[in-house]
Amino acid sequence: MVDEVGQAYDDMAEPYIDLVRTTEVHARDLALIERHLTIRPGTVLDAGCGPGHLTAHLRSLEVDAIGLDVAPRLIDHARATHPVGRYELASIRQLPHPDRSVAAILAWYSLIHVPPDELDAVLVELRRVMNPGGTLVAGFFDGDAIAPFDHKVTTAYFWPVAEFSARLLRAGFTEIERDQRPLNSGTGNRRHAAIAARTTGRGAPGRPALEGPTRIGTGRSEPQSSNSDGTSVDVVVAARQTQPAPADVHRTQRGRCSGPRLVWG
Repeated sequence: MVDEVGQAYDDMAEPYIDLVRTTEVHARDLALIERHLTIRPGTVLDAGCGPGHLTAHLRSLEVDAIGLDVAPRLIDHARATHPVGRYELASIRQLPHPDRSVAAILAWYSLIHVPPDELDAVLVELRRVMNPGGTLVAGFFDGDAIAPFDHKVTTAYFWPVAEFSARLLRAGFTEIERDQRPLNSGTGNRRHAAIAARTTGRGAPGRPALEGPTRIGTGRSEPQSSNSDGTSVDVVVAARQTQPAPADVHRTQRGRCSGPRLVWG
């Protein structure tokens, strides 16, 4: 059964596919995705693959990538455009894969429509199918507070990066890298954020260490330090984090968005 989000994307399938066809994915986004999703053997699940462009990109790098989406017309397009790939019609809320069966998951802007009080359960479902030490890469819209906004397809949510990282921790992930870019007034793109995280031994699949819901509008971003050239360096600190960040957390300088990226909203 197609849910509300799937139906919304199905209704907007043609303009969304046209956007994918005519817009380049930002080089920094591709670099982060490749850095974390091409280094280990095993299956990578592109959860919320849309028309399959990132699934196909990973496959071009000899990654065993599977695309999954809840919108039938997007999956039909992916299968027709990339016939050698594997694309599944399914929801990220109930993945058609056994426990501990995939090496990594890409959730590139596929979590933005999940209401805040439902995100924990979705993250736990993602973790359920991942091997120990597996990697999750998630892209989302950065904001000063958890807040809904009128996305072109259906309601989406801003997330402070620290709060999103804290939700990952509660579901059994530890952040290893984050990337943030401010609003680009030239393109009108909203603030971008991405986090790479690894599964940890904390908790069991399906049983997150929940600490209660966070109210919409109460999340706050962690401060950033500044370099002498005016660029910022992210401070990788998760709200309510109860264990130290791993030694290999990747910290990078943040400049302004310098090119087009595929984010629609």
